[in-house]
Amino acid sequence: MKSGLFSLKTKDWIKGLLLAVVVPVLLAVEQSLSEGTLTFNWKQLGMTAAASLVAYLVKNFLTNDTAEAVKTIENAGGGVIENQKPI
Repeated sequence: MKSGLFSLKTKDWIKGLLLAVVVPVLLAVEQSLSEGTLTFNWKQLGMTAAASLVAYLVKNFLTNDTAEAVKTIENAGGGVIENQKPI
């Protein structure tokens, strides 16, 4: 069951928290690879985790499904890239 418009379900919070863990890990890996050493900027990682959690929850709060999210993006002047067949 999908969460409706202006509501969040437990699965939304779980997915948001998972995203808040995965995104900073990817950021740390990317920074470490570009600098050549294993480095952690804890403030930046924390801000990235918080931003990704809030962005995901706001998106799910303001849309009721993927089609609605696509419509919102297109109404704002953005575009959505359709799945393309491999060459």
